[in-house]
Amino acid sequence: MSDSIVADVFIMILCVILLFIGPIYQNFDTADRLCDSIVSEVLNTYEKDIRKKGYIDKETYFDFLTDLARTGEVYEVEFIHTSRLAYPSGSDDYEIHEIKYGNDIILEQIKDGSKKYTMRYGDDFKIRIKEKKAAPSRLLVSIFANKGTETLLVFTGGGMIENEVYE
Repeated sequence: MSDSIVADVFIMILCVILLFIGPIYQNFDTADRLCDSIVSEVLNTYEKDIRKKGYIDKETYFDFLTDLARTGEVYEVEFIHTSRLAYPSGSDDYEIHEIKYGNDIILEQIKDGSKKYTMRYGDDFKIRIKEKKAAPSRLLVSIFANKGTETLLVFTGGGMIENEVYE
């Protein structure tokens, strides 16, 4: 008698998982993949635009944030500009120095809207987008897999600056 009760309870739990949790997970996963795809597309578009123009201005920055906000999620955005300078050190030798500029310097320069943050040809520019909270499908998986940690995705893009702007 007790074996049939255990089997019945197990079958009921399995039915609940298959009939309710499965479709819920599938819907969450589809929405999360769509959201991740939008973030990747926005990142790629603006990263290429900034590299081709050679500068960031307030309008471009706010357009970028507006396009990211269309996903309905909250992200941490970081810009990293790396400038490489070559200094001669002898007759046939030189030293390369890298100077990194982060959000604080870039956003300080463009905040009033009258200036552009310009970069030189050959400099490196990266955009890093990090989720602030885990997506629902990954939360559901972590609950059922008995994992206590949330997985936050990080999207990165960037490359070499292709043009210079002189003001």
